[in-house]
Amino acid sequence: MRIAPATCLAAVVAALWTVPPILAQDVPESSPDAITAHAEGLRLYIQQDYRESIPLLYRAHELDPTFYLPLFTAALSAGNAGMASVADSLWGVVKENRSQFSDYYQRLIDIYTMRREGGDWGESMVMARSLAEDYPGTKANYNYALWSNQDGRPNNALTALATLDPDREPMKGWFGFFSVKCSALHWTARHDDELACGRDASLRFPDRAAPRWQAARALAALGRVEEVATAMGDVAARREQTAAWSDGGMNGNIGLELWAHGGDEAAAHGYLEEAVAWYEGLPAAEMQRPVMRRQQAYWLYASGRYEEAQAKLEGIIEDLGSTWDRGYLGITSAMAGDHDTAQSIIDGFMAGEIHPNPSVQHYWAGFIVLAMDDVDGAMEHFEHSWANGSDHREPVLLLKAGDHPGIQEWIRPRG
Repeated sequence: MRIAPATCLAAVVAALWTVPPILAQDVPESSPDAITAHAEGLRLYIQQDYRESIPLLYRAHELDPTFYLPLFTAALSAGNAGMASVADSLWGVVKENRSQFSDYYQRLIDIYTMRREGGDWGESMVMARSLAEDYPGTKANYNYALWSNQDGRPNNALTALATLDPDREPMKGWFGFFSVKCSALHWTARHDDELACGRDASLRFPDRAAPRWQAARALAALGRVEEVATAMGDVAARREQTAAWSDGGMNGNIGLELWAHGGDEAAAHGYLEEAVAWYEGLPAAEMQRPVMRRQQAYWLYASGRYEEAQAKLEGIIEDLGSTWDRGYLGITSAMAGDHDTAQSIIDGFMAGEIHPNPSVQHYWAGFIVLAMDDVDGAMEHFEHSWANGSDHREPVLLLKAGDHPGIQEWIRPRG
């Protein structure tokens, strides 16, 4: 890809999310070509073109080997693109060169390291909140909102986002702001506000499917089935093939929302079937992408095709299995009646062989135990785990214990 020439160094630097005092150590002003390459890579990152951003970010570091910020951004891109081995390698380089970054990025690196490598996630949230407070108006506030939302604290996420303006840097043009905001509104059951959020984002990003899908999700939660169909037609008219927003995943998640909120059962099942059919129709080369293989396995599971999902996950694990893959292999094995495999995966989690973080271990073990019809045993695990907003539509939970008071308390937003 050709890098557009920089017309104004200050404008390029402004694209790097944070205010100039923070960037003083991180951006080598004597290397305008490197800064331009990073800014172009960052532009693609903001557009969620993660794979396309990485070569430009590598190029920025090659142009100035003292410029490590592009490798930090590339590590984020690789993680978001599902390129786990690339992300791990980049994070290794970033950590080794931590001292080359400013205080802002050193602290951010520490938070990412803690969350990636089995550290105390509660402590990481304290660190993230402190960073946001010390650097108001920066992307640190967005990061705190993102992680709060992931950790089941959507109200904290909304409070953090309220300190940022989507029409000004560092959020200008950043779709993630609306993604987190709309999701946080969803997890707090503010579905009318969620609908308004999706429609606002649709006006700002008229060519993108994702904000229209967020509006459709709100309509599904509100049980407005006919409007959901219309909205999903609008989504289909703006297809963009990225790892994060596949047509299959969009349809499947609408089905789960209808299911979770007591919507039309036939409509819910129809959307789940559409998700499976979309993946089955992909070209063979596309289906070799890890993210597509994982999503296909998940939607087979969600639609009740447990043996097929189990087989797909077994194949993935042979190649590049992650914690997610092993967790869902345990769930699908249990649902398919293969309790020996399910129990072996529970044992692997609890021995720390699959993931070092106890909260993660108990989280997955709880769902696998739930899939084996042991609600009380699942609750014992969940007491030592965490929940996030998406858990309210987890198929095993909906099938096995959706009305259980302990489960309902566990998935309730904590902050």
